[in-house]
Amino acid sequence: MAFEENLILIKKMLKAFEKHDLDKFAEFFDENALDYVPSRKEPLIGRNAIRKDNEEFISLLPDIRFEITNAFGQKNWLCIEGTVSGTYKGSRDHVIRVPTCMILKIQENKVKELHEYFDQSNFQF
Repeated sequence: MAFEENLILIKKMLKAFEKHDLDKFAEFFDENALDYVPSRKEPLIGRNAIRKDNEEFISLLPDIRFEITNAFGQKNWLCIEGTVSGTYKGSRDHVIRVPTCMILKIQENKVKELHEYFDQSNFQF
């Protein structure tokens, strides 16, 4: 897939996430996809684990948005830089804007690997 096609695929995935449609969001992942976040000792394995991990997260951000500010890629890899924003419904409501970077490996129109980098302290209130 070309860079432009991969970017369109990921934009659709992010739209499903913003709409809280986790079933559709999960469909963008390979059945055995890996999701890496530096704060986890091991990656999440599989679309079901990725879907489940995001249930609580999006429930705390009813108006979540992901704004892409930069994107580039090579072969089946895509790097997206952007900002996650929304009203965080933790111990108190708090508007957040979190710079985020995602590196994705895409094969056969599915995300095989997702590497997520963001400052998790933005979600601790």
